[in-house]
Amino acid sequence: MDLFIGETDYWNKGIGTKMLSAVINYLFEQRQADKIVIDPHVDNPLAIRCYDKCGFVKVTQF
Repeated sequence: MDLFIGETDYWNKGIGTKMLSAVINYLFEQRQADKIVIDPHVDNPLAIRCYDKCGFVKVTQF
């Protein structure tokens, strides 16, 4: 899955967080997912902040 908000006027407005939260809820509630794993680009702090707000936690890469 890739979220992309191309219009910069819409950045930092919580849209990505709302979209991702809806997908997370769908996966857990409708698809009975046990967990969701992401692998973000480390050079994308806006995306990482969104993931943090949605409850994702950083784990050590192994």
